[in-house]
Amino acid sequence: MNNWYSDALKYANRLATNSGGWKEGEQEEVEKVLSFIGGMHNKATEDFEEDSLYNVFENGYCYYFAQILNLAFPKMGEVFWIRNRGHFVWKSNLSNICYDISGIYIDYENGDLIEVERIGALLKDFKHNGEEYRCYNPRFKDWCDKYHFIPIFAITSIYKSLPELSGKKYSAWDELYYYVEDAVIKFWEDSNANKKACLHAVEAELRKDKF
Repeated sequence: MNNWYSDALKYANRLATNSGGWKEGEQEEVEKVLSFIGGMHNKATEDFEEDSLYNVFENGYCYYFAQILNLAFPKMGEVFWIRNRGHFVWKSNLSNICYDISGIYIDYENGDLIEVERIGALLKDFKHNGEEYRCYNPRFKDWCDKYHFIPIFAITSIYKSLPELSGKKYSAWDELYYYVEDAVIKFWEDSNANKKACLHAVEAELRKDKF
């Protein structure tokens, strides 16, 4: 196994040490998953110096890598979407560790992990198979057209900011509506103040992409 696996395992051991040590079965499982990912990196660099896996699975195809892990380790974990990153990971049921193509993934906060099933129709755009998400709400679609927003970008941008936008009413929007799309549109529909807050949230995300 190459340096990728060794480095990833050292990182995993450091995380375990910082959190009080491995619980029963965790270390064996982490080694198993990292060994699998490391094997893919080995294969990618077998005939080429550059590791092309990062370019593929970190730039648009993270959903598929999460599903690869889900298939490789059945009933051992679940696929999640990270609200603040627009990124898919596979999370172990035993250790609660998240994985992507880079190994262990920790760039998220409490409340950021969203079950993949809650993505609903939005998932079409993450599959890159020619299907496109189409907003079911004509008023929201017209609002997006007015400000030249792509609906799926608007929905994911608003959902990312929904805890801050809705304040103490957060649970009313995110927990009472199972699908991401429904939570966003119901919040947007509720008042003109909410529509204004949504506008600012999407514009803020667009500004980030310009820098």
